[in-house]
Amino acid sequence: MNRKVFTIFIVYFLMTVISGLVSCNCGPFPDKFKVTSIDWNTYKATLTAENLTLSQITSGVTYNELGINLKPKTQSYFSLIKNNYVLTTGLYACSELLPTTDDKIIDIKITTNKDFSDEYPQETDISELFDIVINDWYNGIAANKYDLKEYLQTNPLVPREMTLILKQAPQITDEYRFTIKYFQDGVDLDYSEFTTSDILVIK
Repeated sequence: MNRKVFTIFIVYFLMTVISGLVSCNCGPFPDKFKVTSIDWNTYKATLTAENLTLSQITSGVTYNELGINLKPKTQSYFSLIKNNYVLTTGLYACSELLPTTDDKIIDIKITTNKDFSDEYPQETDISELFDIVINDWYNGIAANKYDLKEYLQTNPLVPREMTLILKQAPQITDEYRFTIKYFQDGVDLDYSEFTTSDILVIK
């Protein structure tokens, strides 16, 4: 008799616990995010060993402080492992997992509306003259700087924020308009293009 009562109690207790976990109001959570568009802006970029500071450009900017900021707009979603994810989310109660992405950057091309130098005339790709600074707080990455071309060769996943910083001076101080062509292998977005306003770049 005691064994029967004990068994009923255990079954009831387990059902109550499992029901509480599965019905938790703070889950399940999407496990993936995709890029839907790119927000961009130009800034005066000041890079230190641990931080990237972006401020408004007033009259002009020294060439190595020209920053073109790209911030992907994202949308979270459930991947094909949704059913398994719902189960594990229930078991772990309200421990939210940060979504990851499968979207990858393929290429970034940059041109100007004027001759940048004798070597880089108007409409020539000057992306090799830029570094890229990655900020991805979700993955513990803050102000990591890479040569843009070398970074692209790693077939990188799309970060939460990136800033292109010019590292070579133009032949003359002048106003330049930059066009950025962004290519990615994404769920929704494959290509984005934008052109800056005229920026006085000081050599």
